[in-house]
Amino acid sequence: MTSRRFFSTAFAAALAFVVSGCCSALVRAPSRATLADAGLAGADDQGVVAGVRDEAPAAVVPCADQAPPPPPGDRPPAEAGPGEAWCRVWIPPVNEMQTERVLVQPARKVKRWIAPVYGKRMKVVCGRPAEISEQVVPGQYGTRRRTIVTDPGHDVWSRVKCGNDPCGCQECWKKDTCPPKTEDVCERVCIEPSRTVVKFRPAEWKVVEEEYMVEPGRCEEICVPARYETRARSVCKQPGRWEWRRNPNCDVPVAVSLPALEVELIDQRPDGSNEGIFARGELVRYELRVKHDEGSEAMADLGVHFKLPPELEFVSGRGVGTPIAITGSGQEASSSVFTLHIGDVRVIELMAKVVGVPSSNLVKLEASVQTHDGHQLATETESTTLKEGALTPTSLPLTR
Repeated sequence: MTSRRFFSTAFAAALAFVVSGCCSALVRAPSRATLADAGLAGADDQGVVAGVRDEAPAAVVPCADQAPPPPPGDRPPAEAGPGEAWCRVWIPPVNEMQTERVLVQPARKVKRWIAPVYGKRMKVVCGRPAEISEQVVPGQYGTRRRTIVTDPGHDVWSRVKCGNDPCGCQECWKKDTCPPKTEDVCERVCIEPSRTVVKFRPAEWKVVEEEYMVEPGRCEEICVPARYETRARSVCKQPGRWEWRRNPNCDVPVAVSLPALEVELIDQRPDGSNEGIFARGELVRYELRVKHDEGSEAMADLGVHFKLPPELEFVSGRGVGTPIAITGSGQEASSSVFTLHIGDVRVIELMAKVVGVPSSNLVKLEASVQTHDGHQLATETESTTLKEGALTPTSLPLTR
């Protein structure tokens, strides 16, 4: 018993001397049976008993596949005591999620043609103008019989023999009266003289529908605001390292990796066409894309919260191709929880109605990706340009 106890004490002292680095000589490792006899059992194939080295030490196999080879000449720490089993384990790096706002498209001025606005109204028009015409009515003639005097009659003096003048010395004259002569003739007489008749025909009017220009076309220059995206990336907060641990089983710590989310929010027309200006009363379609592009595991129980400006009002929402439900009212809306695996993309659609126009014509909608306990992972905003609606054609009074 004395000799055995001495061997154990002497061997432990030799081990401590080697670990402390005070001696450069190499000590041959005893066999496992010898170690068992010395009470130092407990190291497996990947572990190294403190203070015991082979003459040609083999490379330590890392406990994690992604770990780099350990640095050459690495030794257990100085505090390693006799009979302790130490493992060299890989401590994975700790990643931190950082978000940055990236300019996707700078602000620019765009010229666009605003088509003219036309309306329809009822109008009274002249179908046929008034007319004044003159017509000559010929005279009416007839035939009548009339007696005319061809000879008005006259007196004729003739010399006659005086009755009491036997010698013929006296002149006696006798006056004979010739009666007038008449003759019946037929003549044409005017019964009614010719005349000119003036006729008036009034104008004819009808009601027709005409198209008129309410607002002329114009070319306007609008300022399209800059578009930004909030991009998330995984930044190494603490690099991975090899570490000696007192651990007879060489348990590998669980890797901790924060997720990396890529969030994009755009505004569109309800039909999906891109349009940066919306009028009062129109619908705006917002499309949110959430992508999980890095990390070590899936993200469960995620949700999206939308915050609308006072000029927009929530109408409806849905998940595109996914059973994500959107509920809300007024200026608040939230999605149901969903799981995002590595590489997955979730597309969420939100419809909002323009109920007001600010003096600056710009509003911002905010979408934040959160965990079920309210921890915010990423936030994205989208600027939308609003304007008052165009004039609506109305019925105007009848005009001539």
